[in-house]
Amino acid sequence: MFQGSSAQALDAKGRMTIPQAFRDVLLREHGGQVTLTRHPKEDCLVLYPRTNWLPMRERINSLPAAHALFKRRMIGAAEDIDLDDGGRMLVSQSLRDFAGLGRELTVLGQGNYLEIWDRAAYFAYEAQAAASADYGVLADLIM
Repeated sequence: MFQGSSAQALDAKGRMTIPQAFRDVLLREHGGQVTLTRHPKEDCLVLYPRTNWLPMRERINSLPAAHALFKRRMIGAAEDIDLDDGGRMLVSQSLRDFAGLGRELTVLGQGNYLEIWDRAAYFAYEAQAAASADYGVLADLIM
């Protein structure tokens, strides 16, 4: 289970290091095998341990043809990656472009996957979402 957030950075070659707490789980429990793809609704990336991604991919593949765009967005952009011993991975240029990733990133634990955001874009998104009526209603229900 992934929870929490961390500030990270992309290097000049487009590599990033997975935050320590997440990295330990990915290396120890999943052998460093991950899948990186586009988020289905947001302008960010999602990183799944490959063992979590494979059943998700099967569910997506079973969708009717009417959902071809969703399939393309998730499966067509998916990249299998093996983290190195230091927990680093290369983020492809096409995925960096999709998510508008600059040098500064925010990595968020979301249960069985991680989200990777451009840091400035995430803060803008979070501020907008926090101001919405839905956010306040949901917070009242949960808290």
